[in-house]
Amino acid sequence: MKKFFGIFTVMVLILLSSMNVLAIDEKNLAQGINVEPGELRTGDIVAFGKDVSVEGTVTGNVVAFRGNIEIKGTVHGDVIAYGGDIKVSGKIIGNVVTFGGKIIEYPTGEILGERVQGGGLNFGNLFRYNFSIKWSLITLITGIVLSLLIMLIMPNRIENMVKFLGEKPGKVMLAGLLAILSFPVLLAISIVTIFVVIGILLTPSLVLAYIVFGYIGNVALGLFIGKNLSKLLNGEGLPKILQLLLGILLLWGARNLPFVGLLVSFILLFVTLGVVLASKFGKAPVEIPTSPPTSME
Repeated sequence: MKKFFGIFTVMVLILLSSMNVLAIDEKNLAQGINVEPGELRTGDIVAFGKDVSVEGTVTGNVVAFRGNIEIKGTVHGDVIAYGGDIKVSGKIIGNVVTFGGKIIEYPTGEILGERVQGGGLNFGNLFRYNFSIKWSLITLITGIVLSLLIMLIMPNRIENMVKFLGEKPGKVMLAGLLAILSFPVLLAISIVTIFVVIGILLTPSLVLAYIVFGYIGNVALGLFIGKNLSKLLNGEGLPKILQLLLGILLLWGARNLPFVGLLVSFILLFVTLGVVLASKFGKAPVEIPTSPPTSME
């Protein structure tokens, strides 16, 4: 019983720490940070998951992670956006830098420093969506329900995947890499053939297969993590269902970490897809019988 409460306490702490990471007031998230006309803001402005609007004056830098920046007033320092756009109709004395976004300069805008626009997709809206507390809780609850359902439907296959992951992690990662690299090629082929009947069926089937494999692999990875963490905490006797919940909760928290959440999710995708494919969907290994040695007379 002490082991159970120890594991349960860890699960609660993980949940609370994850919620602290995501604990952003939704009203502020929607409104963002505003520097009103005539207002003087000394120092820097750093925003996480919020939009920043400057109509007054900022003496320092303006930095936004996962948000857009709009400058209508004056900024004496640099303006930097990671995963968002920068709109300039005012004056920026320093440099303007954006990664994964655009620099939009209006006729009234004035930028005295350098302009640096990093390539890539604009993940700003996606990040803010992921950052919302409600969406994170929905993904957690959905993930738990689906994980339990998958575990009930195919317990033996999940166990085989867990064992395979522990014994051959290299093959799992290689299979995951091949699965991710081959997806755009397979998708392109299915789109090219979409004008025939087989293409119409192939495209959604391909996407659905990757999603299903990812969910099933996530269950195996969650159980693998839960089992190993239970051993570290001397809780080997913990019910398998609680080991699974512990692992799923850890994966959820890792995917929702600020800054690195997207990278963690991408790395985990290698494992979740790879463990399903490399283990041949959790197929039990075939035991090859060996004949007893014959005596030589």
